[in-house]
Amino acid sequence: MRRINRVLVASALSLSAVGAFATPSVQASNRSGTTPPATAPAAAPTATYVVKRGDNLVGIAGKLKVKLADLLAVNSITLDSVIHPGDTLLVPGAGAPVAAAAPTPPATASGAVSPGTYVVKRGDALSAIASKHGVKLGPLLKANNLKIDSIVHPGATLIIPAGGTLVVSPDPAAPGPATAQSAESTSSGVEAVIAFATAQLGKPWKFNTAGPDSFDCSGLTSAAYAEIGVWLPHQSAMQSTRGTAVDWRTEPIRAGDLVFMFTSAHPDVISHVGIAIDAKRWIHAPRSGDVVRLGMIPSADKIQAVRRFVDA
Repeated sequence: MRRINRVLVASALSLSAVGAFATPSVQASNRSGTTPPATAPAAAPTATYVVKRGDNLVGIAGKLKVKLADLLAVNSITLDSVIHPGDTLLVPGAGAPVAAAAPTPPATASGAVSPGTYVVKRGDALSAIASKHGVKLGPLLKANNLKIDSIVHPGATLIIPAGGTLVVSPDPAAPGPATAQSAESTSSGVEAVIAFATAQLGKPWKFNTAGPDSFDCSGLTSAAYAEIGVWLPHQSAMQSTRGTAVDWRTEPIRAGDLVFMFTSAHPDVISHVGIAIDAKRWIHAPRSGDVVRLGMIPSADKIQAVRRFVDA
């Protein structure tokens, strides 16, 4: 199950002197798949440039005051090659310096790379990162120009607001190669989702929040599934179009399924969602003035959709 709204926390511009390069750390992809035409040898690369969101090859060459042909040649790409945020390009010759952030030091066991920053790890959620560092979710989002439904990818670096305290914990064992049946598609994934939801019982409902101190209905479900790397939009109607549809009239609802319904305030639009913990009960954040609670799943005639994201 992959992400829906892809919002990348782009790496900062990085120019650093180097001795010799064999290949870029991340090679820009060649859309044509053909070998670039031979050109005159470009000046030896002396620096690197990390592609940012909105960049293009012509603009990068102009920004660095190098010839476009040299930039293409030294990276073995063509003008129609596709580059992505986070790709590293070699800069030919002595490209003009651009204001650059200091190189990122190696990550520690906790994911912290320096005071005030954090490297996102697999399974991280924004609400959990904020809680881990003892900061409010709002300031974390503001410091990184993010929204509550932004998606952060493993390896991205987040700025931790002032006052955040890094929590040191051992790194889990490195995940093995991806397979058709990933770890998130097992019963352990369902258990992790339910464990997260259970841990939020009693926390107050608050509109447009996804933890750590309060939740609305879709904020609870998106935060719970973010724990296992399944990224959902923070909106119940949109969540009801994700995952695999389940016919609740002909087969049992399973633990981990998301159950959707209308509400009296919105009788014609899906506007509420909860997480099933078995065929009869769910955990949900009902409404203003209420709290995250365990209750009975609504009757079949009131349910509007059921979606499955992992196998139980």
